[in-house]
Amino acid sequence: MTTMSYPGPVAIVVLVALAVVGVGADIVFRLVIAPRRREAFINELLDCFAGPSAESEPAASAQVAEPSAPELTECLLRHFERSVISQQILIKLAEGEQGLGQRELSATLNRSQADRSKPALPLSVARRVAITLLHAGLIGVEGGALRVTELGRQLNHLLRLRKEARLRPVI
Repeated sequence: MTTMSYPGPVAIVVLVALAVVGVGADIVFRLVIAPRRREAFINELLDCFAGPSAESEPAASAQVAEPSAPELTECLLRHFERSVISQQILIKLAEGEQGLGQRELSATLNRSQADRSKPALPLSVARRVAITLLHAGLIGVEGGALRVTELGRQLNHLLRLRKEARLRPVI
């Protein structure tokens, strides 16, 4: 008959010390090393989502079935309702008549993020979302400043109306 032996107190102390060192190393990595790579990671991620521009792609020879206008409108509105940064850019540009530069826009967005207890956004994120809105015709550049277009104002107005309708109590 064999007897089981349990690790001694020294072995337990060593295992606990190794666990503490491992957790400490993970914390140091997350606090010191990972934030330095954050912006590069976000840029790579945005590049993956952006894909090639429409101008660089040849026209498709196959016909694509077009969704009905109401379905497409509803899908696009739902997309923008969930795209917080796009919404904030449209709202901030619609509020001002003078437009905003990229850095001013980024600072304004980061104040909104701080008000909602969210982490600050790198300038590259605001720039990428603004470029997407620019290509969609929702914002434009005039005199070096970003300004909302008439289409952007209409979208902003529709989003505000939908939000008010959701918040309105049903009687």
